[in-house]
Amino acid sequence: MIDPEAEESREGSFQGIKPMHTPTITNVIYSIPKLAIVIVAFGLPQISLLGDGIPYYPTSFTLNDEEPNKLSSILDGLERNRDLDFAEHRAWLGRPLQHAMNVDRNDRSESSFYYGVEHVDWKMRRRDLDFAVTNSGSALAIGSGEIKELSFDRDGNFKAFMGFKLGDGWKAGLIYSNYRTAQSMAVESQSAGSLFATRSHPKYNEEAFDAEIAAIFESNVFDAEVRGDMDLSERATVTFFGGLRWMDVAQNVATAYDGLDFNQGLITQQNQSDLFGLRLGGAGSFNISDDFYLFGSVEVTLAYGDHAVTLNETDNEFGTQDILVDVQDTYVQGHLLSAASFGVGWEFAGGYDLKLGYEINYWGGLADRLVFLDDTHEAMFSHETEDILMDGFSVRLSRDY
Repeated sequence: MIDPEAEESREGSFQGIKPMHTPTITNVIYSIPKLAIVIVAFGLPQISLLGDGIPYYPTSFTLNDEEPNKLSSILDGLERNRDLDFAEHRAWLGRPLQHAMNVDRNDRSESSFYYGVEHVDWKMRRRDLDFAVTNSGSALAIGSGEIKELSFDRDGNFKAFMGFKLGDGWKAGLIYSNYRTAQSMAVESQSAGSLFATRSHPKYNEEAFDAEIAAIFESNVFDAEVRGDMDLSERATVTFFGGLRWMDVAQNVATAYDGLDFNQGLITQQNQSDLFGLRLGGAGSFNISDDFYLFGSVEVTLAYGDHAVTLNETDNEFGTQDILVDVQDTYVQGHLLSAASFGVGWEFAGGYDLKLGYEINYWGGLADRLVFLDDTHEAMFSHETEDILMDGFSVRLSRDY
């Protein structure tokens, strides 16, 4: 039932309008808030889908005590859904661009070449460079004697390498290294003593007041190699390599004696060695973080060597330069060469890495000294071969090696 007083109040608020059917108009008026809610609830999602980028500001409605709260919750839900849709749409649009950037970065870092340089501060250690024995005169033969030997300081070994990456994961390249060192030493006899020469022919001259020695050593090493990596785990990798090695080694030693038996005596020995052999080895690395790793390597070379030795001795005994010894010798000999290294590496952007380490090289039987043994049988001689050991700290900068 409709309250007559309320009906009159409504009719008064719509003066000038003659309702045909009062109940129908009343129902329409009552249904306006509900129709607005339906329009907002079903229309706003379509508007949001058509224009994600268009800001939307909801309009506040005040219909009754219950409808505003319900409408606000609907609008809040629609706003949250719109924000999520826009974020997903923006992320989806960003994926192709990010993918293109990653592909371009990978293309720049990937190359078919590898290359690098290395410097090692080598110290050469050998036992064939004695040149004098001190004598105090306190014994019938040699008293208070001390053997004087030449010792080398540290000098740099320079190495450069480059090569190609093969399609099956292997690499092929060339390595060149050069090492040159020179050293000299002089000694004088004591006031009441003398020096015994250890590098002269024993037939003529034995004792001197002064002695001096100078030595030069130079090597050129060429390696042609192939190498391949094998992953043992996510952290550990092993690399195998092998190939051929050519070596050219020149050794020159000059010794001067003066006083007593000698008058500006000079002994020179020149050694030229050409080696060719097979080189095999392996290296390993273990990642201690995303950028840093530990490394170690070992290699062996079995080489065939052609050697030429020349020995000359002169002295100005009678005021002119007299030739006391002038001999040459050539021979073939096998050599075992080996090397080992370890250290820490840092891999940074672009495939480059920096290595700091320590290495040791062993060249067996490569030092040769020609010695005459008897002053009666002048031609009695011996080849005294010694090993050469070189060690030092290294630094290497390379790319994709």
